Amino acid sequence: MANQEYLDRFKRENKAAFDAKIIALDDEENNVIYVALNKKYRLSDPEEFVRSSAYLSLILDYGYSHEQIEIEFTVPHRVPSIHSDIVVFKDKTKKWPYIVVECKREEASQGELDQAVEQGFGYANSLSADFLWMTSGIRNDYFKVSEYGGAERVENRLANLPRVDQKEASRAKYTKGGKDGFELEVVEENELTRKFKQALDALWAGGKRNPSEAFDELDKLIFCKIWDERTPRKAGEPYDFQVFTDDKGDDLKKRIQGLYQKGREKDPEVFKEDI
Repeated sequence: MANQEYLDRFKRENKAAFDAKIIALDDEENNVIYVALNKKYRLSDPEEFVRSSAYLSLILDYGYSHEQIEIEFTVPHRVPSIHSDIVVFKDKTKKWPYIVVECKREEASQGELDQAVEQGFGYANSLSADFLWMTSGIRNDYFKVSEYGGAERVENRLANLPRVDQKEASRAKYTKGGKDGFELEVVEENELTRKFKQALDALWAGGKRNPSEAFDELDKLIFCKIWDERTPRKAGEPYDFQVFTDDKGDDLKKRIQGLYQKGREKDPEVFKEDI
């Protein structure tokens, strides 16, 4: 059974979906019911919270119909029988897989998430899908699978998934005002804490960097993120602190270093060391 705090958060974050009757809870509130699919799964599974959020985002944010989405879809040619968390098809006939979604719990380690990407590629290649989305709710990785070699993990990285009316994903996911993308959202303190913890774990790298050094670097990254959000920009202009589809080499690193230097010029006493 899901604990009460977890359940309350699930209800709060998915209120619009409950109101639209896309999902529901059973009488004991132990299971989430995917109404259109007539399927239910236990909320005590931490991956189910992530999967339900991904399913709802595909419908509410990206515009895909529940009639072209399957949960626990059987992946052929894999022994023993394995199921993909979510598969979006090109149309309602559900003959042509389009997007494969691999979900992991929010608290998953970087190693688990990297492995989930590889697992997702295995499913996507077996299904001949075009796109892959690996999500833990906190970390999101997007890839174009078709038209690339099976081992490619860099050149085919995307900033976002295509919406239902797009053939290709937009260059940047987050833009000022949400034009041709998504606007940044205010998040709850608990969610922000989870994101910070996962970022710190990634910087700490399992002991390769000492904890105080990792914390200092996280402070600098937060400084850059705040500076980026406060920088004036036109509607539709992308924020700099994010992955762009056409990033090459150190492009993202250079943008973050640029944000850091601009912030230091404004207030050189905040951080005296390079990022």
